[in-house]
Formats: sequence, C-alpha cells, structure tokens
Amino acid sequence: MNLRDHDRTEHTLRNAAMAVSTAAGEDVFRELARSIATILDVEVAFIALPKPGDPRTLKMLAYYVDGRFIEDFEYDIAGTPCETVVGQQFRVYPSELLGRFPLDDEFREMGVQSYAGYPLSDARGEPAGLMSVVSRRPIVEPELIESVLKIFAARVTVELERLRADEALRASEEQYRAIFNASADAMVLWDSSLRRVDINSAYEHLYGWTREEVLGRGYETLGVPAQFTEPRLDLVRRTLAGETCHIELESVRKNGEHFQADIRTIPFMHRGERHVLTIARDITKRRQREEALRASEEQYRAIFNASFDGMIIRRLDGEIVDVNPALESMYGYKREELIGRTFGPIIPEERAESFRGYLAEVAAGRHFRTESHVPRKDGSRVYIEVLGSPVTYHGKPHVLSVVRDISERRAQESRLRATVEAALDSIVIMDDQGLIREFNPAAERSFGHKRADVIGKSLADTLIPQRLRDAHQQGMLRYLASGEGPYLGRRVEVTALRADGSEFPAELAIATARGPRGRIFVGYLRDITAPK
Repeated sequence: MNLRDHDRTEHTLRNAAMAVSTAAGEDVFRELARSIATILDVEVAFIALPKPGDPRTLKMLAYYVDGRFIEDFEYDIAGTPCETVVGQQFRVYPSELLGRFPLDDEFREMGVQSYAGYPLSDARGEPAGLMSVVSRRPIVEPELIESVLKIFAARVTVELERLRADEALRASEEQYRAIFNASADAMVLWDSSLRRVDINSAYEHLYGWTREEVLGRGYETLGVPAQFTEPRLDLVRRTLAGETCHIELESVRKNGEHFQADIRTIPFMHRGERHVLTIARDITKRRQREEALRASEEQYRAIFNASFDGMIIRRLDGEIVDVNPALESMYGYKREELIGRTFGPIIPEERAESFRGYLAEVAAGRHFRTESHVPRKDGSRVYIEVLGSPVTYHGKPHVLSVVRDISERRAQESRLRATVEAALDSIVIMDDQGLIREFNPAAERSFGHKRADVIGKSLADTLIPQRLRDAHQQGMLRYLASGEGPYLGRRVEVTALRADGSEFPAELAIATARGPRGRIFVGYLRDITAPK
C-alpha cells in the first residue's frame, strides 16, 4: 500500500469512527446506513434483522439506495448473498454478482456488480442479522470495506441492545402498570424521600384521596394525625433499608373514618432507584367476623363444657378433635387421652364396622341414634345413648355425638321387664296411637297370641271383639280430648277376644304413664272365666 492509499484508508476509517460516534436519535439506524453508503461510495447500504420466529426471513431496519430510504420490507435470504453472511462471517463478492446469485428484478435493473456483508451478533453471541453494501462497481478494497463495516456493526450492536433493553423496560413498565391498576388492594409507590410517586385507583377508593392530592407528597400535607403517620413512615424507612414488612394497623380515611388495614411493604427498584411498594387491604369486616367467631367459639365452649351430657366432636374419618368434661367423667379418660384417637379406647375394634356406618349416616346429613353397652377405663361398663348430628366446626364438616348415660334407665327397664314377665295378670301396654307395645307371658297364655305376633299391631283389632271396637275407639278419643276415661283408676269387667276367635270375661284396670316415645296406657287384665 502506497502513502496515498494509506492516507485514504486512514481518512475513511476516521470518517467511519466520526459517523458512528455522532449518530443519534430515533433515526440512528437510517443515519448509520446513509453514512456507510457515503463513506464507502456505494449505491446501496442496509441493516436487516431476522424476523421473530423465522430466522430465514430478514426484516429491513434501514434500507438506503441511490440517495433515498425505502420503507421497511422483508425478504427470504435463501439463494441470496445474505444467506452466506448471517450467523457466519464477513463475505465479499467483488464482481459478477449477477452471475453468482439469482438476484431480484430491482438489483438486475440497477446492474449491481458487487456485494459485501458483515454479520451482527447480540450480547450473547447469537446471530442478530447483518449490515451490507451493494454497488454497481466492482469492490477493489475488500479489507477497507470489512474494517468500515466492522466499526459500524459494533455501533449497531450497541443500539440493538439498547433497543431491546428499552423494549424490555417498556414491557416491564406496562406489566407493572397493568398489575398496579388492576389490583383490588390499594397500592402506593414511595420514593427514597418518603414521597408518593404512584397510587392506583383502589387507593383512591380505600382512602378517599385523589391521585392529584397525594402524588409527589408525603403525609405532612394531608393533615393526617401523627398517630397514623409515624408507624407508616417507620415501615417505609425500614423497607428502604431492605426489610419486607407486614403489619395490621388502624387507618384513617380522608373523611376521618377509621378502619383496620392489613399493610405490606416491599423493597422495589423503580427506574434504577430504591422505592417502596405498599399494599393495603381493608380488613375491618374480617376483623368483625373474627370477633364474632371468637364470641361464638366462647359461647360454644361454655355450653360444651357445662353440658350434663357427654359430647364428642369428630372429623368425618372418626378422629376425635374435642370432648367435654362430662364425657371424661362418663368414660374415665382424660381429654388428652382421647384427642386424635379414632378406635379405642371408647370404640372397641369389634365395633369398627358399625361405627363407620354411623359416621357415614351423619356425614350424609342425617341424624343418627343408637344405644350401646361400652367399657369405661376402669373396666366397668356403662349403657349409653348416642345422638349423632352433622355440624360445622372451624369451617369444616364434623360429627357431633351427644352421649347420655342411660344405665339407670336400662336398670329400671330391666326391673320393670322382670316384674312384667313374672306377673300372673296379663299386662298389655299400648301407645297413644292404639298400637301394642308390650305383651307379657300371662297375656300370651290368656289371649293365645305370641308376643312377636302382636307387637306393633292395633289393640282394638287384635284383642277386642268386633261389636265393642267402636265403644273402645270413642273412649280413647274422649280420654285424649279431656284426660278422662271409663276404665281409668278403677277395675271394670270387659269382654276380651282370644286368638282363636272365642270371647272371655275379664277384669280390667288401666293406668297411664310417660314412656320413652310419649304417653302409654298400661292395661292390667285378669281372666275371670273360672269364677264366673
């Protein structure tokens, strides 16, 4: 290279360096393309990037031809010289370009002869397009063109990264704004000077201040009492130091109304500076519900603990979650010995299947009643009556079992049955519907019926002759209406009906009593055929 050529090369490179350092503004890519064409004295210069999702198609970022710019367009690189550059290396075709590649009609009409292209890469080294020049004249200094394109490519890469960063920031800002504005919770963005720089509409609705009234201001201009401002400013200061905070505080609206707020503060980088994002939620109604629930729980606990009946609360799988003192006394176990247990000690394993059926009935929403003879802790046994009901406990479905000790009642019933069984007179018990509920052995002998055959049947249809049934029915109705009857409190003679259809004279006395299922009539009847 002679001195003149060296000077021209130095001049060209200096111009290239000057051009890339001074290009700026929104049209920086166009300015760079125009500068390349001018410095290298070529007719065409362009910068092209891959189309998103289609790396085989390039989209023009700037296209300068014969002193004018052509708007953005796309082209397929297959079969073009650009295909040999993108993602590869610098290429130059100094002459006979039309003979090497099937160029489009525009280039053919221009009569282009030469091409040079330099690949672009992003910050990660991934292919990012190319810069190219095309000329009607042959290229005689490929090394110089490569050097110039390399200088411009470096500036284009910087601008592309800046563009991507701006787009990412813009997308992040848009996402932040969408979340910020759509939040149902009040949001405030504080800067390091303890000034509000942003609020959302939920904040305006919750506190009553408008955006214009609070932006750029702290608490001092709003007239909020110090008892409310100081705790909040302390939270902001702590969060600016990097601490994430969560607290419940009494708050005040613009109109002076007080409310309870759940407040969270989060360290937040906004546009490269430290900020604090405060999220506030009105929890007044939640606190009221909690207070009501606590009062309800206290009331429940008082009733639960004071009940004379034993009470057990179980999960639907049978696990015990609570028992009352009456239950402890009934079984002899401490509460701690029963909580968390399912079978045993108060549900023996042999009763597991029936117990599961009991739980299934109650879990299905039905009430359940049963009687059992169960063991106590000391080995003795107790007769119990259990009433099961579905309940909601701590917001979830559970089973409440009310347990009553019926040992004394069962003992009385046993003594009564023994007396009834041993009686020489017939004893027939009828409910207030006229149905037979008890029929002792003496009655079986007198009437000729088996007990199992008459239980649940109408007394009038079974033991009273047809001709006397109307009178019997009228007597029942009179008693139910007035409490008086012809047979109450005295012995009378009646005619009774045996199973074989024969009739016999009998002496009858009737008493009334209160049974487990309501009022009952106890009839004492003696066959007086022999004395007659």
